[in-house]
Amino acid sequence: LVDDELDYDYDGFTGCGGEDCNDNNPNAYPGAPEVPYDGIDQDCDGEDLTDIDGDGYAGGAYGEDCNDNDAEVSPDADEDCSNGFDDDCDGIADDFDDDCVGDDDDCSCDETGMTRGTRAGNLALLGLLALLALRRRP
Repeated sequence: LVDDELDYDYDGFTGCGGEDCNDNNPNAYPGAPEVPYDGIDQDCDGEDLTDIDGDGYAGGAYGEDCNDNDAEVSPDADEDCSNGFDDDCDGIADDFDDDCVGDDDDCSCDETGMTRGTRAGNLALLGLLALLALRRRP
């Protein structure tokens, strides 16, 4: 005979017929702190925690949310072209994001997609190289 009221992992909750979802793991019981992205249901709610910020997108190594600590950042978010972050999780932040190119109100991009100053810096570098080339001529 098996006693349904035994607590095999000594976490205060019984498994067989009780509330404990894993009576072999003392860290798994109703109300236990959930460790995100580990594939283990510690709090016995039926699933592992994969969406920390509650924006509807899973984070972690296999999720789509590139910052699961900020509900304003997700694949559905609009790119904020002034903060230097990848808000829409497309892997590209502000100045190089297609969402920001040509948007002078929110971004320091120009119509070519280059950040302002980059083109001027490139022209200055070309001028310096030209001067060096002229200097080397006999």
